[in-house]
Amino acid sequence: MIPLQMEKMISEEIKKLVPILGRENASRLTKAYLLADEDTKQRIFELVDVIKAGVFADKDLRNAALREPPSLEDSKGDIEIGYALYGRKRMHPFSLKKELAEDDNIAVGVLLGSVVIGLSIIIASAIGA
Repeated sequence: MIPLQMEKMISEEIKKLVPILGRENASRLTKAYLLADEDTKQRIFELVDVIKAGVFADKDLRNAALREPPSLEDSKGDIEIGYALYGRKRMHPFSLKKELAEDDNIAVGVLLGSVVIGLSIIIASAIGA
């Protein structure tokens, strides 16, 4: 394969792994590949193959559209409602206040409203029984 095509291919493969590696690490890996000698390029190529094999061995991630999970800074807030998950890996707390007040995330608002209504129905039937 022509070296320029190989560099483009490995850069594209690393871009696909941004959700797993993180944006900064993927950028470093791409730069390392582009600046490396032939021996190191081969090692980086093999490393990328190993990472891809590990990620796509998980049947839940194999056919999923991989997206970068929210950063820790993006998910901070006063009210913690759960954890951001990536695959089966627990990343960091997920904040209700940030999603509702700052990001105007309607889906989270609808979900929270349905939980409150469901709990109200359960409590009402327990009191009425």
